[in-house]
Order: sequence, then C-alpha cells, then structure tokens
Amino acid sequence: QYYTSRIKMENVDLNKLAELTEGYTASDIKDIVQSAHIRAIKEMFINNLSEPRPITMEDFIEVLKIRKPSVNQEMIKAYEAWHEKFKAL
Repeated sequence: QYYTSRIKMENVDLNKLAELTEGYTASDIKDIVQSAHIRAIKEMFINNLSEPRPITMEDFIEVLKIRKPSVNQEMIKAYEAWHEKFKAL
C-alpha cells in the first residue's frame, strides 16, 4: 500500500495483489507499481489525454506476466541460513 498511496487506482484489490506478489521483494513491488503506472501514462500520450487514467488490477496482472521475483526460494533459504549462523556475532 505504501507504493500505491500516491497513484490513482480503480478496482484494485490490494489483498489479491499481495497474494500475487508473494515472494517479491519491496524493490520488485516498487518496480511493478511503477510499470503499471507507466502503462497508463503511455496511453495518455498515445490518446492525447490531459492526465493518465487510474491504474487497474489488469495493469498489475499484465506487468506480473513478465515481471518475476528477483529473488528465488533457494536464495532466501541461503540468506536465512547465513543470518542464523552469524546473527550472534
């Protein structure tokens, strides 16, 4: 919700979006929100509108079709193991 608080959205289920982005980093999610916003901005220029339309759930879904998490489960396990090993130091 932090990244979406400054953009206009319409019919976006943030709980569903959270489910769809499970395993994504905060940086990944920021990029996804920006990419969805850019979709609307491109349409604004193409259609010669005065402002971008609100971002929709479909915008996020389209971005998620190509944007995958930057960290996989194996990397997360390795980071957790490293943290456990060295947290007391």
